[in-house]
Amino acid sequence: MTEEFVGSTPCDDLSREFLGGLSTNTPCHYIAWRLTFSKSAHATDPNKFTVSATYWLPGKNDPNQVEEGATVTGEGTFELIRGTKAKPDAPVYRLHGKKTAKPVSLAQVGQNILHFLNEDKSLRVGNAGWSYTLNRKEVSPKN
Repeated sequence: MTEEFVGSTPCDDLSREFLGGLSTNTPCHYIAWRLTFSKSAHATDPNKFTVSATYWLPGKNDPNQVEEGATVTGEGTFELIRGTKAKPDAPVYRLHGKKTAKPVSLAQVGQNILHFLNEDKSLRVGNAGWSYTLNRKEVSPKN
């Protein structure tokens, strides 16, 4: 079974470290994400994810506009765990990328919504332009 989530987030250091492909001193407006989960049918096989993310940079002629920057891809495994700072039983996807030693976590805050977590398990706070929320590309049918 696969699930795909899309959205845009601020271009922060934690996201850049997880994705790679853009140094932390390069100006960046936001990151557009496409995150796909493939859940294993067998308990002994790991759950896998793939990610494709595009950095959107300040325009060369007008820094208030955006220009498409590098697109990076990655893959790895994920585990489903429980617990955020505010909700101990919330489902959480913990992603272990092949390119980085530090995992990233996303809480499931609705049937079709994931939200990035800080290292202390609190929800990341966005800015005036972008949040840290990814939406399911195709709405899941109600159970």
